[in-house]
Amino acid sequence: MTPEVGSLTAPRMLLSPPLAYRHTPRAIIATALIRACRTSLRLQPINVHRFASRRGRPRAIALGCSTRQPEQSRSGAQVADNLVREHPSNTVIVDIPLASRHPHMIQWFRRRYLELLGSIYVYNEHRGYTAIDRVIEAIKARTPLDPCFLSAIEKHRADERKHYEMFRRWFQLRGVMPFSVDRTCGHIDRFVEIMFGSSIDDLDTTDLVERDALFERLCRVIALTERRGYQQVETLLRHPIVRGDATLMRIFRIIRRDEPSHWAPYEAWLERRSVHRSTWWERCIDGFIHSELLFLKLPILFLTPQLKRRTAWCDANDATAPTAITLAGAGAPL
Repeated sequence: MTPEVGSLTAPRMLLSPPLAYRHTPRAIIATALIRACRTSLRLQPINVHRFASRRGRPRAIALGCSTRQPEQSRSGAQVADNLVREHPSNTVIVDIPLASRHPHMIQWFRRRYLELLGSIYVYNEHRGYTAIDRVIEAIKARTPLDPCFLSAIEKHRADERKHYEMFRRWFQLRGVMPFSVDRTCGHIDRFVEIMFGSSIDDLDTTDLVERDALFERLCRVIALTERRGYQQVETLLRHPIVRGDATLMRIFRIIRRDEPSHWAPYEAWLERRSVHRSTWWERCIDGFIHSELLFLKLPILFLTPQLKRRTAWCDANDATAPTAITLAGAGAPL
């Protein structure tokens, strides 16, 4: 088979059925991927090899990466031959061995992912300790006052503030501001809105004090959120991109150490009142919120080219001034 050679910009891939079928879902996805690579990744030109089948119709399109020194790599035809031979089925295969040829792409991907992840944590940690202020107000107004429970919640609030300041310092060391994400990326925001029908700021503290059922529900929501945060930190500590940043690893280790003490007081209070920790419906909502963020919102934010950054920190209007945080085992403040 004789290839027809063209020119595009993208990582090498095998597409079957080919781009000739412009209105098929695979062709649309492949076209979008190529355009994204052209505009965002700035790769070197490549050769496009069209292979005709026995009936004369295009059977597949193989896109082979090329460099400015073609003699240092296999030709596009060799790459295409191997891909067609190894993957004859009707599948879409993307092969991007760009770590050595295009390190700037890997660095861009890694930097984008880490800064977006840090931005979401900055928002959620700040939202966490400001939301706990509403819980503390309700606890102080309840009769009789439980001083041990109140002390544990105040420690939780202090830890959330500490975590926020660590992520803030991480961004300051990088010399950039976090991306501007709002309450749509806040786990506790979405949870409270679904369970109470209002935002955290609009929660009526009087109802929380007078109606035990509402306060018990709020405790379950916070406990589930903290458990979810612990599971996510465990996953991130094994993530290869996160493991490449030593400072971020230390931050997540501190969060992992602190998290169990965050859900414990709420669950202990519920057990003392013989109330279930959570219902199946609340656990389903917690899983839905996490999946929505992970599989929908995070990819959309990652692929948004003009995502704006914050012009001011989340705690700019807080009464408490930020303090320097020193990581355990670190000689400089974070």
